[in-house]
Amino acid sequence: KFCSGAKSQTARLVLTLSTIPGAGVAAMAEIEVQKRIKALNKKLAQIEKLKEKSQLTAEEAGKVASEKQILNEIDALERGVAPEEAKPALPPKAPEAPEAPQPQPAVAAAPVA
Repeated sequence: KFCSGAKSQTARLVLTLSTIPGAGVAAMAEIEVQKRIKALNKKLAQIEKLKEKSQLTAEEAGKVASEKQILNEIDALERGVAPEEAKPALPPKAPEAPEAPQPQPAVAAAPVA
């Protein structure tokens, strides 16, 4: 929750940034990056608590498994790289081998009358 002072500070910052040509976008982007890093750090703290548990639900296990991805995103944001750009390229997918033709079942010839 914001206290009233924080709201007014944010409003002043937005107003100030909107009056400086070219500064608003970069500064607002920086604010969004800092918010994202804060949210990711909060997730990491939750993951650390989950690691202390002996039994995890499927959802909790998924959160713990996402730790490396979260760390990578934080690193990318701190370096000023978009998280999508920081992801390693996937190795090329091996071409699928064509399926072997399935043998056709033998059809018995109908008797000629």
